[in-house]
Amino acid sequence: MESHNRSSEEIDLAYFFNPLLKGLKKIGIAIGKYFLKLQRNLFLFIMIFLSIAAAGYSYRYFLPKLYATDAVFVSHNLSAAFCSEMIKNLKDLLGNKKNASALADQLNITKEAAASIRALVIVPMDRGRFLDTEDTSASTFKIRLIVQQESFIPDIQKGLENFLENNGFALKRREAKRKTLEDLRDDLLTRISNLDSLKNVLSRSVVPRSNGQGIILGEPVSPIQAYQVQRDYYSQLKEIEEKLALLKNVDIVQPFLRLNATNYPNPQKYFSYGLLLGLIAALLLTPLLGWRK
Repeated sequence: MESHNRSSEEIDLAYFFNPLLKGLKKIGIAIGKYFLKLQRNLFLFIMIFLSIAAAGYSYRYFLPKLYATDAVFVSHNLSAAFCSEMIKNLKDLLGNKKNASALADQLNITKEAAASIRALVIVPMDRGRFLDTEDTSASTFKIRLIVQQESFIPDIQKGLENFLENNGFALKRREAKRKTLEDLRDDLLTRISNLDSLKNVLSRSVVPRSNGQGIILGEPVSPIQAYQVQRDYYSQLKEIEEKLALLKNVDIVQPFLRLNATNYPNPQKYFSYGLLLGLIAALLLTPLLGWRK
């Protein structure tokens, strides 16, 4: 009985695996025939591969020679996403010579400089790389600029900075921050002035007890404590004055570099694409176009 059951199981397994084994055998035969065709048409394979690879290499001579450079910006009042939308509006003006004057007006640059811009790409960045992590109001982003003439790069950089700096919404936030800082400064100045008066009173009142004069306090107030408090106020005042002096919507951490040679598009990249495309095309076309025997 056990022998009969074992025989039935073997028949079932054979019935299940036979189609799979036949399929694998057919695939193996097809692969063998494929590589045999490649071997018989090796010259055709090499010609297809070299032709497309050479086309990819020579493509560099037909592409325009451009300059690509990056700059890192810091926005203190606007998010990187909002700045990205603003740059996106400028990108809509690129690629059409008729819009060069409109782009020039937005950036306050010459029409020739605006026409030289080929691409603007904004990339949000990790704010911790450039900023104090305690400054939660600031964000960093990178702008990639691609131009036809490198001499316009400084003017375009200044135009982008002014475009982001003088946004209406950002200006309102900057003025609100300025008002808050000025109020804090005035409050500290008042406290420092009051401390000056208190120090004078303490200096006149604290005298030796043997004289029988002066104010005798339960808990004597030392002028040193007043000086320490005043020093803290001065430190806070300096921080606020520094923030007021540097109060801007946008700062440039790393400016665009002036390039002496074109670097876009990257010819090595197109040559690599040509090699890859040539290999794929040779693998696909050789069996179709070559001898089939």
